[in-house]
Amino acid sequence: MITLPIRDPAKSNRIFASAQTPTVSSAIVKWSKEEGPTTRDPGSPERLAPLEDKLELRLYNNAAELKKDFSVYAVHLNASWRKIVFSQLDELLDLDAWSEDSAFLSVGSFRTFLRFLAYAKPLRMPSLGVDHQGNLITAWIDDPKRLFATFLSRDRVSASMIGLTTRGERELTSWLGPVVALREAVERMGNRSCLDVDFA
Repeated sequence: MITLPIRDPAKSNRIFASAQTPTVSSAIVKWSKEEGPTTRDPGSPERLAPLEDKLELRLYNNAAELKKDFSVYAVHLNASWRKIVFSQLDELLDLDAWSEDSAFLSVGSFRTFLRFLAYAKPLRMPSLGVDHQGNLITAWIDDPKRLFATFLSRDRVSASMIGLTTRGERELTSWLGPVVALREAVERMGNRSCLDVDFA
C-alpha cells in the first residue's frame, strides 16, 4: 500500500502534462506475426522492444486515461484541486518511484472517487494511494479524527473512520456502501471535520 503526501502544486509535473490521448510520436511502431507490436527509438534503429513490455508507456497510458476522465469532472473543482489531483496522479504513476509491488490505478475506482468529489464537495483534499488491486485509497486526517476510504468500481466505497465517543474515547467504525452516501455516513459518525476543514 502506498500513501503519498500532497505535493506542492507550484512544482511542475515531470511525466504527464495533459489528459490528451497518448500517441507514440517519438517512436517507430512495427508489427510482425512473431513479435506483435514493437517500438523503435528513431535514434537507435537496432533497438526494438515489445510495446507491452514498456513500463513507461503503460504508466503514461494509465495516467492519460485517468486524466481524460478527470477533465469531465474538473468543472466541479477549483484550480487548486485540479493541480493537486494531477500532481498526485503523477506521483502515483511515476516511473522513478515504481516498485514490484506497485499497481496501476483502476479507471473504475478513480471514477468513483471523482463522483465523490462531485457529490460531496469536500473542502479538504486527501492523500492518495493505490492498493494491490488497483483501487484508489484515500486518507483524510483531522487529529484525532481520521477517515480512510477505498474507492471501488461501480460507485462503491469501503471506509474506516476513527472518531470520538461522547465520553471522549476513540472508536473505529467500518462502513461499506454507495459513493453518494459516504458523506452522510461520515457526518453521522461525527467525522465531518475530516472533509470540511479548508485545505487552502
